[in-house]
Amino acid sequence: MESDATKNTAPAETPSNSAALGAWQPFSFGGVAAFARASFGRLFIAQFVTAAAVAACVVWLLARQWCPVIETAIAQLPAERAVIHEGQLVWPAREASTLAETHFLAIVVSPHELDDTGLTADLQFELGKKHLRVGSLFGYLAWPYPEDRQLPLTRGEAEPWWGAWKPILLAGVAGGTVVCLLFVWAVFASCGMFVVRLIAFFTDRECTRNGHWQLAAAALLPGAWIFAMGVVLYGLEWLPLLGLLLVTAVHLVVGWVYLFFAPFCLPRVPEQFPAAANPFTTTSVTADGTAAPVQNPFTGDETLVKPPAVNPPSSLPTPTPTPSPAPTVPVTIPTTPATVIPAATTPALPTSSNPFSTPDAPASNPFANTDASTTRPPENPFIGGAKH
Repeated sequence: MESDATKNTAPAETPSNSAALGAWQPFSFGGVAAFARASFGRLFIAQFVTAAAVAACVVWLLARQWCPVIETAIAQLPAERAVIHEGQLVWPAREASTLAETHFLAIVVSPHELDDTGLTADLQFELGKKHLRVGSLFGYLAWPYPEDRQLPLTRGEAEPWWGAWKPILLAGVAGGTVVCLLFVWAVFASCGMFVVRLIAFFTDRECTRNGHWQLAAAALLPGAWIFAMGVVLYGLEWLPLLGLLLVTAVHLVVGWVYLFFAPFCLPRVPEQFPAAANPFTTTSVTADGTAAPVQNPFTGDETLVKPPAVNPPSSLPTPTPTPSPAPTVPVTIPTTPATVIPAATTPALPTSSNPFSTPDAPASNPFANTDASTTRPPENPFIGGAKH
């Protein structure tokens, strides 16, 4: 039986394992982001394969376009009296001459360094009086000859040396290219990891410190493949030197583009705080997904509102019939007819206690229509003429 710790950790390992399995190609933003959660060994394999592909393209270019020029130049060397002695070139002819030349490489000899040979190839090696000059579109670089060493330049000496060292030199170029690329990528990844960390922080993406470095290193691989394609096109003469320089600049820009957009494909940081309850509802959702009653702060009722029953009872109680009320019997109250008192037998009214009236005369009713003493109706004080 599995323990509780094993059950709790098993779901957390599934995303990382799936991300590691998906880290196999660096040609999309998601593929580059997958290397952030993969192992370092998988990233190193991807880097080594990419560097080896670039090195293979460079060696192919040298073997296709440079080696034939060098072999032609060796075949044009003099049979004698051609040597570098005590830091100076000893050459049988006094005029400058071109030993071999193509669109890619040119080898020229200038014994006096005064002749203007010009630049006729993408890269030119010129053997001068005291210096070896290398020219290109960016200008010339000169290296002095060693003064403590003697270098023979005859055909008989150069051909065996080149035949023995040619494979070693090509293998050295391939190994040097791989090592240089891995070193340069490590330096650029150390600088670009801060960009990845900044983007992941502001976009709430989940990634570790090692993952930042690995993503920055993987972001440089797509540009390296573009550079390898540019080298192949240049070797096939489908792309000029300026085009190769443009591809070199583009592959750097592509690396920064992947460095910026790949962090958006990282998984989001999980929610750490529960959502706030809505004060305008009478129920709230608990951690297990059930509804719980809450008190509405905007009502005066202090009781909790109970949620409706999830499963209504199968049988409802039979309602009790309400007894009908008894019929009401109307009660008749006998009324006594009013007694009419004759006017002649009407008793005398008591004497008014009004101090403004005479004690001899009875008080008259001001609201009656007739006077008590006479049968004549009283005069209306609000009418101008007396009415009889």
